[in-house]
Amino acid sequence: MTWYMAYLARSKKEDLLLLAEELVLTVRKEFKVKQIHKLITESPSYDVEFTRELLGSIKEEREKREESEKQERERQRERKKQELQREIEREKQVREREIEREKQEREREIEREREAREERERVRAFELQKLELKVRGGRAQPVASRHIPDQPAKTRMHDVMPRFNPKER
Repeated sequence: MTWYMAYLARSKKEDLLLLAEELVLTVRKEFKVKQIHKLITESPSYDVEFTRELLGSIKEEREKREESEKQERERQRERKKQELQREIEREKQVREREIEREKQEREREIEREREAREERERVRAFELQKLELKVRGGRAQPVASRHIPDQPAKTRMHDVMPRFNPKER
């Protein structure tokens, strides 16, 4: 009869706990596998074939549940991976827009500086033309119209030479 019970020994504790509950046996989670095994095999309603098939269906349900949980974890991981990829792509686009905005701002600043430089050059050219016209206008006047004093300019010596101070020797 012990070779019939080998299927119980290969089972997990959680499967044995569910089997004991299905067989309406009072069992606590603190029980060890051997205690649960003994409780099941010594129960008055113990039938080898029935318990084997019941345990098989319990194992199948657990394996299906574990597989579905595994698939769900995989889907969650894949979803999270896709979310991260989308977030990375959004951040990349934000960075690219920021770089483009900065580039456009630099180009506008360069254009403003160029326009200001051109304006300064136009003003200088205008001032130069005014001066040239003024100089040409001064030369174009006839000699008679220019103010030339009748007497030569007098230069006085004491205005040009410093005064002699005997104390400063």
